[in-house]
Amino acid sequence: MRNGTYVVESHISDSNKLRIKNKLCKIISRISETGKNAEKILKDLNRQIIIWHNYYQSASHVRQDFLSISKQCQSLLDNKLKNIAMKVQFLPASNIMTYKIHNIALIPLECIVYKKLENIPKIHVFTQIKICQNLRSLSFTKIL
Repeated sequence: MRNGTYVVESHISDSNKLRIKNKLCKIISRISETGKNAEKILKDLNRQIIIWHNYYQSASHVRQDFLSISKQCQSLLDNKLKNIAMKVQFLPASNIMTYKIHNIALIPLECIVYKKLENIPKIHVFTQIKICQNLRSLSFTKIL
């Protein structure tokens, strides 16, 4: 961020958003009506959400993108978990609600946020000059 604005504004691509939504709906739809497998599937879903968070956290508008995905899958999630899970507040200081089964809380997609990348150190000018000199000194042969 430079002076409160992003240097580059980035989103998750539309094809990746569709792929994430489809995978999320596929995992949610595996939950049975009795909830016998719900605990295992909730762990799988949390693991997948953490993977997505680690992969997409550098996109500056990642929270908005995952919020829209969450809204699209919310009705399916509500229908599958309304009878087998309890709805709780995710963090005491937040108003984000999530589901909890046997002390396992579903990580809300709204919690995926942008993480500022650390500054990449610049190559010293002397090093840049040396690299250029080494590249110039190489001889290339033309292969026909």
